[in-house]
Amino acid sequence: MNERPRWWVLPGAMIVLLRVVTLGEPEPMADRSPVDASDRGAATAVLEASSRRLGEAALPLGDAGAFVMSVAPAHVGRRGTMQLWRRTPQGREALPWLTLQPRVRSDATVPMVGLAAGRYDVELRFDDVVLVAEDVAAPGTAVLVTPAALPPR
Repeated sequence: MNERPRWWVLPGAMIVLLRVVTLGEPEPMADRSPVDASDRGAATAVLEASSRRLGEAALPLGDAGAFVMSVAPAHVGRRGTMQLWRRTPQGREALPWLTLQPRVRSDATVPMVGLAAGRYDVELRFDDVVLVAEDVAAPGTAVLVTPAALPPR
């Protein structure tokens, strides 16, 4: 038998190498757009804690079990870092209970489904802005505002 590689090995290796080199590049900002909030029945891919994709699942955002956080319309389409702390009778827990990076939808909301019922402190950080809501009930709605705009205690 001939010991030389077949003709397709080199082009195939170049394609694999090209894809490996481009794996770490972020997606271009021009391709990003706000998520359309008008489609309430859309299916969403769900990842469990082990990062295994569970497939498409319908998320009932209009149901009573949703926790919906509202922000100013100026933040539509932006992605930020959100942290939630559980509230106890003694106050806020020391460590964040949940950290995620949601994108603000076209109706200036960040909905969450499946959050355990209770009271939470919420913080949403963008590059230049911090929005908070303290001691809010889930499920329900909350308005995230800048810390200076919070009412006095």
